[in-house]
Amino acid sequence: MDAHVLVIHGDCQEVAYVTGELDIAIAPRIREVLPRRHEQVVVDLNRLGFGDCVGLSALITGFCLSG
Repeated sequence: MDAHVLVIHGDCQEVAYVTGELDIAIAPRIREVLPRRHEQVVVDLNRLGFGDCVGLSALITGFCLSG
């Protein structure tokens, strides 16, 4: 299954939509898009089909580096 990340930049928040699989293939993209430009970042995982420890680590690392 393919993985996609779509980030929408608003005036006061960013929303990152992650679909497909959150794994080693998409982890670098997650780390790239998560550094915040806004006070609030929403990560929507509603259409996520699979996530592993590498994907979860990318989410955590992205948030830690941005704060």
